[in-house]
Amino acid sequence: MVGELATTEYPDQYFGACGDAATRTLYVMRVPGGDFDQAVRARVKERLPASNARLVFWEAAGSRAAVDELLTRITADAAGYWKDRGIEIRRVAVCLDGAGVRVDSPQAQSARAEIVARYGRLVAEVVQVG
Repeated sequence: MVGELATTEYPDQYFGACGDAATRTLYVMRVPGGDFDQAVRARVKERLPASNARLVFWEAAGSRAAVDELLTRITADAAGYWKDRGIEIRRVAVCLDGAGVRVDSPQAQSARAEIVARYGRLVAEVVQVG
């Protein structure tokens, strides 16, 4: 319901959604701004008019499309750009809370600043792995 609206009309704002049936709560992760929140409220009211479901909006660092694009870019850079600099990127993963991506590297401590400088604020974590 929300995913269809978001991915077709608001791909630059939408990160994801999940629900909690026990509390009848729908959590929507998005980049704030525009009329996305109002559109989601209208869609929920239209589809579930008698519902007492609760909507909670959660701020994401970027849209899912932007985060996925960054994940692809870092993964592509791992075999050339980073390897040429002596930095091993073992894993890149999307942070499911909307914070961005996590980069795992044995050289995280020494490479953290360079990784963040290259990719920006959507790098939520650079984690030291053994």
